[in-house]
Amino acid sequence: MSKEYLEFIEKGKIVENQSENLSVDEKLNSLLVLAENYLAQGLYKESVKYVFQAEQLAENSESESLKAYTGIVVSAFYRKLELFRKAKEALDKAVQPMSLIKDETEKNYVAGRYQLESGLLELAVSKGDSGISKLWKSKSKFDTLEKGRLKNICIQLINNELANCYLQDENEIDSSFYYFELNLQAESDTYFQQLAKNGIIRFYLKKGRHEKALSLVSQMSPNLSEINSIRSKIEIYKTIAQIYYEKGDVENYKKYNQNYLRLNDSIYKIDKETRLLVIGQLEKNVSEPTEKAYSFYWIWFVLGIAMLGFGVTYQYHVKVKKEYARFLEIMQKLEAKENSEALVQTSEISGVYTISEKTEQVILDKLKKFEESEKYLNPKMSLNLLAKILETNTKYLSEIVNKNKGMNFNHYINELRINYILRKLKTEHKYQNYKVSSLAEECGFGSRNTFTSAFKNYTGMSPATFIGFIKKENHQKF
Repeated sequence: MSKEYLEFIEKGKIVENQSENLSVDEKLNSLLVLAENYLAQGLYKESVKYVFQAEQLAENSESESLKAYTGIVVSAFYRKLELFRKAKEALDKAVQPMSLIKDETEKNYVAGRYQLESGLLELAVSKGDSGISKLWKSKSKFDTLEKGRLKNICIQLINNELANCYLQDENEIDSSFYYFELNLQAESDTYFQQLAKNGIIRFYLKKGRHEKALSLVSQMSPNLSEINSIRSKIEIYKTIAQIYYEKGDVENYKKYNQNYLRLNDSIYKIDKETRLLVIGQLEKNVSEPTEKAYSFYWIWFVLGIAMLGFGVTYQYHVKVKKEYARFLEIMQKLEAKENSEALVQTSEISGVYTISEKTEQVILDKLKKFEESEKYLNPKMSLNLLAKILETNTKYLSEIVNKNKGMNFNHYINELRINYILRKLKTEHKYQNYKVSSLAEECGFGSRNTFTSAFKNYTGMSPATFIGFIKKENHQKF
């Protein structure tokens, strides 16, 4: 961790320890300083406490600038943990207070940070041109500000993101070198310089200039122990391993790849723990009742007893209505030919993956063909069997399914099978008269109970209820 960041964090902690003597806005500012600097160093778990405290305190702040800035920092926190929906919600909260900021300089800085975070979020989700456009808008806002450390850090962050985007585009690859070089020459802390050096090595690797990349690696290698950011080290070890792989230097490739995998695994575990910590905190926030709620508990208790008889009947009625609404939704999706995507439940929690983009795309293409072939109906289908069919290993296949399908392998196969039987029930009326055990066998399930459980999980109702709705729809049509 750089000296400047340590100083910022130390100042923040001093202010935090003296919080009793501070105003709400001074406390909030302190928490944001701590949260943002831990995030910048990749210490996401350490930032959790400060992010949640800041978000809570911002509700009582009188500063529109701090309210808006809190939304931006909270969004960055969720984005880095790949909880993109939560990131978008937090960023949206910054819009209204940002519009009320009166000081022009403050407004430009906060607007610049808003555009920057909006661009980074869009790039994290879709990698589109819109994200790059927002980075440029952000840069134009910062250009209006006087020189200072915060401005420099933001400009260097934008340069780094632009460079990484252009590095993936063969038509813009030379632009990536320009932006990496800007950060290398800038008066910045070592964090952005490390990223820039690694970026330039990746640039030469993309260009096929392995000797040049190797010479830069030899200059960087002696200083690797001085790099404090684990996430920076991961990227650097990954790049160095790739260079030695391209050169056919097996010994050095193994050395750096092992370091990369070791650190990558440790970060994966830390990030998983952090996400669980965040989910726990979110659940705690939702479940904590207000003082006002307590005062009405006895009223609800009495009313609950009085309405118990009516409630049971009403609950059943609501359940049927919900199931029917879900049935209509499923049928509409099947009609629209969304088939295998109809019931996908996406997960925002994902880890750090070690597979190259090229390998990942090859496996995804094979998965698509597998889905079209209906080989998933084989009752013996397993992770090992599919890995053999796709000519890959179980680790890669499992990671790719988790990342791109948003679920584990068993849920993925079950969902393909359920979608298959849903299509059959809709298009071939004979299936509506099958026993549940026969439907289970038809789509590859080993038992009636397993099929029923999976069916309920993906449709929200039992097979019998679903078939009943289909028959009702058919009767109404004729």
